[in-house]
Amino acid sequence: MPADKYTDSKIIRTIKDVIARWEPRIVITSTPIERPDDMTIVITINYDIPELNKSDSFQYRFNQ
Repeated sequence: MPADKYTDSKIIRTIKDVIARWEPRIVITSTPIERPDDMTIVITINYDIPELNKSDSFQYRFNQ
C-alpha cells in the first residue's frame, strides 16, 4: 500500500475495530503512526483500561 494519510487512517481504523471487538475493556487514547524511512512504519497504541485504572502503550515496528 502507498505510504499516505489514507493508508494510515485505514490502519488506525482496523486497529481500533479489532481491539473493540476482542478486548472491549481497552479504550484507545491515541494511535500515532511514524514513518522513519520508506521501508518502516512504527505504530504506537496508547490506551487506558478504566476497570484497572491503568494506562499504557504498545509499539510495533513493521519493516519491509
